[in-house]
Amino acid sequence: MFIEVCLIAASMGIGSDLYNRLVKKENKAPVKQPTGTLQRRKPIWKVQKIPSSEIETSEFSQKELNQFITFTGLSTVFAVAGALFYFPLSIISAIMMLIGCIPFFKTALHAIFKERRIRIEILDSLGIIIMIAAGYFVAASLACVAGLVIMKLRMRTEKKAKESLVNVFEKKPEHIWIVREGIEIEIPFDTLCEGDIIVASAGEVLAADGIITEGMASLDQHMLTGESQPAEKSVGDTVFAATIVISGKIYIKAEKTGKETSAAKIGAVLNNTSEFTAYLEAEGRKVADASVLPTAFLVACASPFVGISGAAALLCANCLVNIRILTPIGMLNFLKYASENGLLIKDGRSLEVSNTIDTVVFDKTGTLTMEQPYVRRIYTFGKYDENFLLRLATAAEQKQNHPIAKAICAEAKKRGIDPPAIEESAYKIGYGVTVEVDKKIIRAGSERFMESEQIKIPADFFHISQKSYEEGCSLVCISENENMVGAIEMEPTLRPESEIVINALKKRGMTVYILSGDHEQPTKSMAEKLGVDNYFAGVLPEEKASIIETLQENGASVCFVGDGINDSIALKKAEISVSLTGASAIATDSAQIILMDQTLKKLPVIFETAEGFQKNMKDTFFASSYPTIFGIGGVFFANFQVIHMLFLFMVSAFWGGAVSMTSGIDRKKKKDH
Repeated sequence: MFIEVCLIAASMGIGSDLYNRLVKKENKAPVKQPTGTLQRRKPIWKVQKIPSSEIETSEFSQKELNQFITFTGLSTVFAVAGALFYFPLSIISAIMMLIGCIPFFKTALHAIFKERRIRIEILDSLGIIIMIAAGYFVAASLACVAGLVIMKLRMRTEKKAKESLVNVFEKKPEHIWIVREGIEIEIPFDTLCEGDIIVASAGEVLAADGIITEGMASLDQHMLTGESQPAEKSVGDTVFAATIVISGKIYIKAEKTGKETSAAKIGAVLNNTSEFTAYLEAEGRKVADASVLPTAFLVACASPFVGISGAAALLCANCLVNIRILTPIGMLNFLKYASENGLLIKDGRSLEVSNTIDTVVFDKTGTLTMEQPYVRRIYTFGKYDENFLLRLATAAEQKQNHPIAKAICAEAKKRGIDPPAIEESAYKIGYGVTVEVDKKIIRAGSERFMESEQIKIPADFFHISQKSYEEGCSLVCISENENMVGAIEMEPTLRPESEIVINALKKRGMTVYILSGDHEQPTKSMAEKLGVDNYFAGVLPEEKASIIETLQENGASVCFVGDGINDSIALKKAEISVSLTGASAIATDSAQIILMDQTLKKLPVIFETAEGFQKNMKDTFFASSYPTIFGIGGVFFANFQVIHMLFLFMVSAFWGGAVSMTSGIDRKKKKDH
């Protein structure tokens, strides 16, 4: 008897010390709350502050859970020994069990006395106490072990999922080679500075964002863009940290290092996004908590018929508790899947809302079209041929950086035309540029510019101008001295993937709109070319958000795709906002989803991923609910006991875990993209 008393006293003493340390820790370390809200006109849900008790894994570390598991594991040993050899050992088992179940009891007491609401931990605690009172020591201890082990597995799985999600963009070498004073030397990664010349050879991970100053290489940029095809890079091209050199050797001038690199910033965004799992866990808890009263009512009504053993089994039959563990894991898995497909999802809620989208609105310029147009036609008025006219235009535009100037210079280079030297130039913003070439005054600009400079305009020009306008093109007029000698027709360069993407969206039953600041005819022409029936022309920047609101008021759930500074308000108004990497900083800051490959190719993947996530959530719910229904039926019709319920609970947990990690993700389709 003395041995039993000593064991009881020791276990109570250790348990008391452990509990006190945990209480003190809770007082000193408040639980971190999830951050971020989805900015939308009419939220589908109400985002609420999540009580600290809802984020159970932040209250207990894995080390502390190991201590609790140790207590419950030992209690199982004593329970089995008590059942087979010496009953007083079962009493010791019960005490150790109560200590090991502190996580459940603590949350239950907090719910009763502070939150004053019913929580699933109340049912868990009640089930353990009833089983102990009924003498089911072995079953009770196994239930405690199972609950704590699943809690720990959830913590480890979520931690690994977050790490694999975030760290995929934080790959960095321990040492790198740089050039100093003409000599290649090896330095620690952390000592790399902006302006250093990095040497990168095949098989190495780039350590910084920068510009190639020498060499050529084939790079694997899959982590940043989702594209499996290697990218060929040479002098003058921009490269990014965390990409891998497949072949070749390049020298890179470091422009951004450490936390300033694109990869590091993406990792930070994903780290914040992964906090959305706390919201999902809270939603899963609501389902679990909602099952408490029906379960308690069922137990109360069934007790006279199934006895105390059946009542205890019914208390263990509720597998819906697993939902709060499995849904966050599924979300993290889908965020990782999206990042591997070139989608940077900045707000996890947007993945859930994407399933409600029925309307996609594209901003025209810079989204459906490339920034730089191309030369479609060259018109000449007088003695000059096309190439000479293009030479004059290149002379005027060669020092300008706007897209039209770049397009004219690119066409001249394509034709092998070298621009003449210019003596002086003057540029009028929004109108045109004036230069002197071979003692002649050359002007290039709009029709309005020609009129303001009192240039004589040929009669044929007005017919050409009207036709060009109707076809959605623009004209750059070229004059020599006082006469217009020609015009260069510029056509917007449609993104090659635009038509394919729009057709894919229409096949999904979505309505597509185009918003454009251009006049009616050019916008209509583009809409017809892309097979879009709905468009808004002549839209001012401040009107874009109003159009989005009008569509929403008419019942549409809108995804807005834009990339300009004047798109930022519309991006915030839409249910889902999408931008392209490389767009204006304010657009990418406002958008919830970024297409990392700088094209629209991945836009349909957003909705495919959202559908997969929805399927994942449904399958996870079924994996938790089916064993519950089967177990309740087994208690009434097959005399199931607590041990059977524990088996079903474990089946539900591992089945649900497998579902949350795999359901809804088509790996073959991912490769096809």
